[in-house]
Amino acid sequence: MIDCKFFRGQKRLMLLVFIALLSMGMQAQTSYTLGTGKDYTDLATAINACTAAGTYNLTVYDNTVTLGAKATVKAGVIINVASDVANTQRTITRTSNSGYIEVKTASAELNITDIKFDGDSANYSCSYSMFAVGTASISSTLTMTRCTIEHCRNTASLGGGCLYVYEAGTATLNDVTITRIRTSVTGGGIYNEGSITTNGTLDINHLFGNGSGNGVGFYNIGTITCEGPVSITYNNGSQASGFFNSGTIYFKAGATITNHFAGREAGGLYNTSTGTIIVGIDDTHPADLNVSFDTVGGSYGRGGIKNYGYIMVYGKTIIKGNYTNKSFAEAAGLYNSGGTIICKGETDISDNIANASGFLEEGGGIFNTSGGSITFEGTVTINNNAMLYGSGGGIYNSGSVINFEKEVTLNNNYSSSWGGGIYNKAGVINFKGDVTINGNSGGGGGGIYNDSLINVGTDINPANLVLEKDTARTNYGGGIYNSSKGTLICFGN
Repeated sequence: MIDCKFFRGQKRLMLLVFIALLSMGMQAQTSYTLGTGKDYTDLATAINACTAAGTYNLTVYDNTVTLGAKATVKAGVIINVASDVANTQRTITRTSNSGYIEVKTASAELNITDIKFDGDSANYSCSYSMFAVGTASISSTLTMTRCTIEHCRNTASLGGGCLYVYEAGTATLNDVTITRIRTSVTGGGIYNEGSITTNGTLDINHLFGNGSGNGVGFYNIGTITCEGPVSITYNNGSQASGFFNSGTIYFKAGATITNHFAGREAGGLYNTSTGTIIVGIDDTHPADLNVSFDTVGGSYGRGGIKNYGYIMVYGKTIIKGNYTNKSFAEAAGLYNSGGTIICKGETDISDNIANASGFLEEGGGIFNTSGGSITFEGTVTINNNAMLYGSGGGIYNSGSVINFEKEVTLNNNYSSSWGGGIYNKAGVINFKGDVTINGNSGGGGGGIYNDSLINVGTDINPANLVLEKDTARTNYGGGIYNSSKGTLICFGN
């Protein structure tokens, strides 16, 4: 016999469960509209109204929406902010000095798509980053897709004019542009202690730092993985106007760090002793590093790259047109002190000028010192570099090692003192391929000044050394000046 009452009871139970689940789902997916005549006209007000755990969808319908106060994404809350038209940015404008967004509570998540944030720097300055993510111990997440942050002015004592990612925070930036920011802090564009992943293009440009902080464009002591290309250009500040790194960075699709001005230290890229920078993925997936046209206008200038840590470039390395000025101006192109640099593709270090303004300093193109190691595995061009007040127009190597695995050309480099092409002091330079040193000029040793050890080729793989049209203005060694302590061994011709 079939008990119909039993089945009717089961149906009622299933219906009640379905209604309850539906109700829960509706509560977890709440939608609001933003814009003139919509649910909200201010983003902070809308975000602060999302109090219960769940997912909230905020759609921006026009360019009248404001950010007029501090907005906090609550614990367990997921907020999606998006333009009403895909691939079309809607603008949200800061309208007070306290307009910023915190994603710093447990399991909080903020996802922003197709939005432009205008900080209105002409009228407002904020003592906080536009976005702050995580804390030292609380994990939260920010994802931005096809977004722009512009015209912010930050007066904070902490870093991050636009974005501050704390130790436990995570940010994902997909096709994001940060531009025209004024800041007095370290990390004017981005300050990262946690984890950042970028996809598509990350473009940071035209930031101005008027304080003493490092890394006007980007300051990193955490981990950054850039899946797409990175462009950091036209930033101006006190030190390391392009990029300052003490953490780990993966530029998987390459990086362009150009056209910066810094008051001192590195104009383009500063990598400390704890910093690791990998450009490309491996030999079969290379990517290029371009650090060019960066200027240091004050003392202790190292124009393009200043490195104390580890740098690996799987693709081409370009260091061109960098300039340093005033006292202690060393290595307008590449400065390496105790660090390790490996360039696996072609390298071009050209047109760099170090002007020490009356102080005798070293290294127009390359300065390698304090036990540093540089290895070039591809062909190398070192042309038209100059040390206007010092030695080593092309290369200055002191107490360190430089390895050239393939052909090298040093043409038309200049120094006011010794070593127009190469100055080697208490160091080792190994040329494993042919070397052409042509048209260089120095006070002495126009092509090479050597008081240590230079090897050209090996007994198994000989290489040739060609010196042409090199000049010494003091009549000591137009091609080569080899001191009493120097040894030059050529296994070829």
